[in-house]
Amino acid sequence: MYATIGATVITTFPVATNQAILAIIPREGCDREYLSFCLQAHKAHLARLNVESTQKNINKGIVSSFAVPLPPLPEQKKIAHILSTVQRAIEAQERIIQTTTELFKTMLHQLMTAQIRVTERGYISGKFGKNHNANGWEVKPLGDILKLNYGKSLLAKNRIPGRIPVYGSNGIVGTHNTPMVDEPGLIVGRKGSAGQIWQSFGPFYPIDTTFYITKKDAPKIDLEFLYYLLLHLDLTRIIGDVGIPGLNREMAYLEEAYFPSKLSEQKKIALTLSTIQKKIDNTQSKKQKFQSLFRTLLHEMMTAKTRVHSLATVEGGAVWSKWIARNWCYWIFWKETGWASFRK
Repeated sequence: MYATIGATVITTFPVATNQAILAIIPREGCDREYLSFCLQAHKAHLARLNVESTQKNINKGIVSSFAVPLPPLPEQKKIAHILSTVQRAIEAQERIIQTTTELFKTMLHQLMTAQIRVTERGYISGKFGKNHNANGWEVKPLGDILKLNYGKSLLAKNRIPGRIPVYGSNGIVGTHNTPMVDEPGLIVGRKGSAGQIWQSFGPFYPIDTTFYITKKDAPKIDLEFLYYLLLHLDLTRIIGDVGIPGLNREMAYLEEAYFPSKLSEQKKIALTLSTIQKKIDNTQSKKQKFQSLFRTLLHEMMTAKTRVHSLATVEGGAVWSKWIARNWCYWIFWKETGWASFRK
């Protein structure tokens, strides 16, 4: 009722709550999952009914007089089934993202410290000895293997919308019609989100809050491998903390980098990591689509714009339904007496 106004959760066991929680016990004829989704759909409306005080809140009286749509119980269950199916699909994508992200972090560390080596025969265990060169790896300061170039100012008002991404220290911040860099490259945050690393697969425009790197700036290093190497080094560790956070180029050049001498091994490492990263990106995209589907279904069902007539669940968790418009019944919920005041 306070900071998280309108947030709902279903309990499956006895609980004790404090005064910031309003317990709602649905009466006969009201499905609890349906009611939870219904309140979620009207969360913003409930929040607007808050009582102004030192901390915004809604009270029992506000919730008790809040009208909610209540179709027949079988339809409530069907609506809840549809929404919970999509919700489970979202949760499944989140679990995949979490697991795959942990895998990426582990592989990034082990591949960039040669604890795992990529060979023609596959992956093998291997650790640095005292002589790095004997392992086919080199240890050099960043200043010996790459050059950080300064980006160029391009105010938002001077940008002409086009197909060229404009990069700031926090990633893409707009577009322009002509590039500053006419080839793929890496972007390193210099001011603001200093130390952040971004990758452009085509021409781009890095503004003055960034450094940029192209192939000719790191001729002995595969550019995609360098992207992952810089992620591993985590240049955010060495940013200054006076005023606007900034990355000093000379300080960055002093960072020691460990990397395989052979471009072939660099490319294999980059391929391994990019494959995992693509899995994360694809799963993020699926999650966003399910979230969009959930928002649409929640709005359509809870505003009576569409009604469930029949449904079938298909592979991948997508839900397809046939809908038919009907009249809705409205009930008012009272905490003490349950559902009452039938209206048509």
